[in-house]
Amino acid sequence: MRSQGLLLRFAFSRKQAERRGRGRLPLGLLVVPVKPHSRSANGNPRGDDISGLGGAEAEPVQISWGRLSGRGRGCQGCECLQRGAAVREEIGTGAYPQAWSDAAGRFRRAMVLAAPVGDTPGSACQGHPPAGCGVRCQGGGAGVRSQCTGAAILGRAGACHPRPGTPSPLFLADYARLHRNTCYRIETKRAVSNVLTLRPATTGDPKRRKQLHRMETGSQEKHLDILQGLSKALREQDFRTCVERATLQSLLQVLSKLSAEIDGLAKEGSAAESAPVLLQLTAECFRSQRNACVHCVRNQTMLRDLGFIEESVQLLTVLSRLEPETTACPFEALRCGIQFLGNLAVGNQLCKDDIWKRSFPRLFLDLLEHRDEKTAAYTCMVLYTCLDQHKVNELVLKPELLEVARKVIRLCRTQPELDWAVFSVTQHFLKSSALVETLFAGSSHQERVTLLELMSAQLCEEGAAAGASGIPPGLALFLASCFLSRCRMVLSLASEAGPEDEEALTVMRLLNVLCEMTSDHKNFMSLQDHPELLRTAVDLLKEVHSLGKASRNVFSAAQNFPAAGPASHPAVSFKAHLVRLIGNLCHAHTANQNQVREMDGIPLILDNCNIDSNNPFISQWAIFAIRILLEHNPQNQEVVRALERRGVADDSALREMGFRLEERDGSLLLKPLSKDP
Repeated sequence: MRSQGLLLRFAFSRKQAERRGRGRLPLGLLVVPVKPHSRSANGNPRGDDISGLGGAEAEPVQISWGRLSGRGRGCQGCECLQRGAAVREEIGTGAYPQAWSDAAGRFRRAMVLAAPVGDTPGSACQGHPPAGCGVRCQGGGAGVRSQCTGAAILGRAGACHPRPGTPSPLFLADYARLHRNTCYRIETKRAVSNVLTLRPATTGDPKRRKQLHRMETGSQEKHLDILQGLSKALREQDFRTCVERATLQSLLQVLSKLSAEIDGLAKEGSAAESAPVLLQLTAECFRSQRNACVHCVRNQTMLRDLGFIEESVQLLTVLSRLEPETTACPFEALRCGIQFLGNLAVGNQLCKDDIWKRSFPRLFLDLLEHRDEKTAAYTCMVLYTCLDQHKVNELVLKPELLEVARKVIRLCRTQPELDWAVFSVTQHFLKSSALVETLFAGSSHQERVTLLELMSAQLCEEGAAAGASGIPPGLALFLASCFLSRCRMVLSLASEAGPEDEEALTVMRLLNVLCEMTSDHKNFMSLQDHPELLRTAVDLLKEVHSLGKASRNVFSAAQNFPAAGPASHPAVSFKAHLVRLIGNLCHAHTANQNQVREMDGIPLILDNCNIDSNNPFISQWAIFAIRILLEHNPQNQEVVRALERRGVADDSALREMGFRLEERDGSLLLKPLSKDP
């Protein structure tokens, strides 16, 4: 085989093998007779032809790798190395590391010192190896010409090999790796060539389709087995890092032929007997491509240069439009193809840019709304891998590009378990003020709520307070203006729930985000200097507090915790968050503390210290806000000092629980209600 790399060749006939050792071959090797191939113009054998290496009388044999101890494929047992066999090697140039060439040299030097023909392993010790040999022999006893079971090949003590030159474990370990990868290369080339015998069916050509349908089932299964073998081989790092460009070129031809077949099925729009096997072959082809990319920049670059991205994108576009009702289910092939694009993009900027150029936005739009959830999830993974700041800024330029971002946000709402969709929003979208502002302005209420919830979750992440959230400071001012323009929508909830609920829920989520941004996030503390935010928060708290006292509605204080409304209701925790926002805006800010006092906000906050099932923890937030308002502010402290005691506040909630308040000597006592006799 004239190709790059290193190839060991054994040239001896079966008769010679039988004459020299009863047909025993080197450990882990299998001799398979093959027919001589044609020769090239310069007289060298083509392909895997090794005829002529053993002389005119020799029958050509091909060596196929089998692993040590009989566990590998092609191994027909673990016989010891039969000495006297001639070994030839050819060292090529190119893909294989120099270390393997050195290993081959060491192996050759070890083999040329083999014992004379006629000595059988085990004969020197007569079946009784000395201590430390570690060799198990079949048979035994004096005068018995035993056969070692394979351990002697490791040369642990050398008792079964009286002459020098017994190969050491290091030599054989190097040779094992060398020969395994060399023969993988041979088998892969032949395997891919076999797959190329598939004949494409022409659209609308019944005769060609019938020819494809007449393909024997065994032949189709053989093609599938070949691709599965290649995919499995590419999982191994040694083979993956040394796969030849010609192998990948042949794989591209297979992919092109499969693409033509499936495109014909899609245009015809009817079921076909060949559809299932074609889709299985496509899935295995994509698996081979996917496995070839793992931790291998070399293969990523070769696949990109050969045109795999363009061919794969075209095929995925066709697969995404196949209907499982009319053809076989294409989900497996789709998933493997998308995984290939994801592996190709990891750590390779050129591949990321090429995938983005050829598949965005049309393919992403088709795959993100695909009925198969895993297809959408893997697409989010590819999108997340390809995105960078420049590509995020591109999303704002055209409506069809912006639609990709909206679809990702919808997936976050409908399938919150898709981590890649959440990562795409929190790690990329939220870092662009222009994109968030555009999305917020043109999205539905549900999409806005989802976006705000993701933003709130990102702000709550560990380290976000130190500026690690990635959300630009300018976005805080935009959200504050949105809150100011929409906040009075919440007042409509005092009446019967109506269509304003969705808008009110958006206001509630805006308030949540503003509370998180002002919770010691130094990047957003400019909100303390906003001219209207604090004033609007105090006024809004007055209005909802008055509405709750005027009549029984969602803003009224309640103590019925088991029957409390669901957390999704816009009114739940609204007053508590207003109190929290007021406290945050006044933290270490004297001007804001004075403004709250001037607006009579201190008594208002004190009046919200009661337990309220519609506003969990409102009493705690109120006490915390009062502390902030009084801190280093004597005027505010004087306001609290001047308050007069006017008796016990409404204790109806305590009475419902069986207790009452009693004032005695300036103190309040909690006592159980007396039971009537």
